[in-house]
Amino acid sequence: ARNVARESARARRVEATLLQRLGATLPPAPGDAELTREEAVDALPVAIDEALRWLPTAQAEAVAMRVLAELDYSEIAERTRSTEQAVRHRVSRGLSALRNRLKMEDAQ
Repeated sequence: ARNVARESARARRVEATLLQRLGATLPPAPGDAELTREEAVDALPVAIDEALRWLPTAQAEAVAMRVLAELDYSEIAERTRSTEQAVRHRVSRGLSALRNRLKMEDAQ
């Protein structure tokens, strides 16, 4: 039970980190004025998956490995057979693209 609790807490931290890096908040579900914390946390994986679909595959993979899997740039470079610098650029550009997309949606 302790391991499940730790994994759950880690998952919430990772998801919160991604949203913080994107400068976003979780939008309310259609028809719901207020979400409970549990409902918001349950909806995060779906929201993150949808957001990553906006990115080119290489950027989405790099962002997912860096933010969600919490891998180091060197580990991502090794797994993707890229240079560390290329991975850093993909993550940076991916997060920037997601941030811009969310800003455009908020403006509408």
